[in-house]
Amino acid sequence: MTRRPAIHDAEPHILTSHGSDFFGEDRHLVRDITTLAGWVRGSLPTVGIGDAVVLLTAMEQPKPSA
Repeated sequence: MTRRPAIHDAEPHILTSHGSDFFGEDRHLVRDITTLAGWVRGSLPTVGIGDAVVLLTAMEQPKPSA
């Protein structure tokens, strides 16, 4: 019987905490977020997209940070 190793190569990710009263965290891969950005941009109305442009640009062109 073979088992897959539990440790994988590290990939850039975004860590989201559920808050101080809950110890849960979610990790979202940056490559998944960038593919989601195109769908979000296409689903928003052109008239109201002004407020979301900064977020969408950050999603499509992420910059590494520590």
